[in-house]
Amino acid sequence: MLFAITSAHALAETARDTLFLQELAPERLPWAYLGIAAGVLLSAQLLGRAIGAGSHLRALQLLLGVGALGHLAFARIRAPAPDEWLYALYVWCGVLTTQLLIQLWLALSSTLHVGQAKRAYAWISAGGLAGAASGAGVAALLLLRWPVQGLLVAAAIALGLAALGSLFLPVRTDEPGTANEAAPWREVLADGYGARVLLVAALLAATTTGIDYVFKAAAVAALPAARLGDFFARFHAAVNAGALAVQLAVTPWLLQRVGVARSLLVLPASLAVGSGLFAALGGLGPALGLKASEAVLQQSVHRAGNEILFLPVPEKLRVALRSAAAALGQRGGQALGSLALLAALAAGAGPRHVTLGTAALATAVFGVVLGLRARYVDRFRTGLRSLVAETADAPELDLQALECLIGALSSADPDDVIAALDLLESYGRARLVPPLVLYHPEPRVLVRALELFRDSRDPALPALVRRLGAHPDADVRAAALRCRGDAFDASALRTLLYGDPAQAARAAAVAELA
Repeated sequence: MLFAITSAHALAETARDTLFLQELAPERLPWAYLGIAAGVLLSAQLLGRAIGAGSHLRALQLLLGVGALGHLAFARIRAPAPDEWLYALYVWCGVLTTQLLIQLWLALSSTLHVGQAKRAYAWISAGGLAGAASGAGVAALLLLRWPVQGLLVAAAIALGLAALGSLFLPVRTDEPGTANEAAPWREVLADGYGARVLLVAALLAATTTGIDYVFKAAAVAALPAARLGDFFARFHAAVNAGALAVQLAVTPWLLQRVGVARSLLVLPASLAVGSGLFAALGGLGPALGLKASEAVLQQSVHRAGNEILFLPVPEKLRVALRSAAAALGQRGGQALGSLALLAALAAGAGPRHVTLGTAALATAVFGVVLGLRARYVDRFRTGLRSLVAETADAPELDLQALECLIGALSSADPDDVIAALDLLESYGRARLVPPLVLYHPEPRVLVRALELFRDSRDPALPALVRRLGAHPDADVRAAALRCRGDAFDASALRTLLYGDPAQAARAAAVAELA
């Protein structure tokens, strides 16, 4: 489905950009950006009310049908087209694709648990990138024989195929009204983590709005109008193929080795450098490099990392945060960027001046992401505490997650080990904790592990517990007695009772003797 949706968008985007820029000057683009932002904000509210307690899948199917019919209606545009139709087409394509992707991902997140999502999301995302590359490639081929309006017919066919595919998606079988129950946006904004995720989305959207204008202005200045359609189709095909390659070959390695927060720094750093180069040199070449780096990295590394940012958020808040990030963050940032762009153009600024602003915005994104890492980790800690307290809400563990938890038991960081012990206990998997964890040098780890081993009948435990009866830390000695007092003979217990300076250890010895 995602392959078909992104193929349709690539086809419609090529037609939209070509028809718009053949008739109107690039300086009119900020008004179209502003229309998309307003359209997404308005449609999000209307769609939310229309869905009510229904499912995101039903909303997705409705949008696919309406989208196919809308593309067929716009395919009737003939040059020279009225300005209003060109603006309407530009806004229609942006709003439709945004809402389709939101509803598709929400439908998936309400159907798949975390373990399934970890296995499926990478392949689903790769299918979306493959669709975008294929759609742009098909657009280039169709333009050899068809007028540009024919691309909208092909886009309608692709959305029709996606609608057929949606019939095979499973429907969530929760109680009525719970599938789409989400927290209001103000609750998301009240949370510091959600507000920062929203700020990153807004600043990045404002940055990419300026970059898109600079790229298209450079293309119009360097190429004749008749070549724009072929140029945009070939460019989008190459960029999406590059994004697919990065998604498959680089993104998984980068996320695992560098981490989510640091991976999200790659895009703003690249945009700041590319904007500076264009401001210094100008021309179509630097504009191509700037737009290509933005498109490739945003659709691969940044999108994958950004999806992971939603994972530590509870499901009710997650739906609201995802919706707010797409509507308030992304489109709100696009609206602010469009207004700033209109003001700059009215003041006589050119594309090279605009990139100075995009460089400043990209630097701001870099700074906000730097401060996001601590809050990202803190959200996982908060989730861990609630998970231990409410095990009924714990998502299913898959094999990779279990391997990760068992591996964390050998970490040098005691907080990592204790967190793994807590999670294994909350999932009822404490039996998988090896007794060798009692060799850990940190007393806090030993006390927590001894609490887990109280009901264990492992034959290796008595010798290890007796060893800890002479541990220099009083809490460890007391925990050892509480865990397996039968590992100590009466003489050892009396020695602890009369000779141990710690009251807790003496009390545990009394209890065991009794």
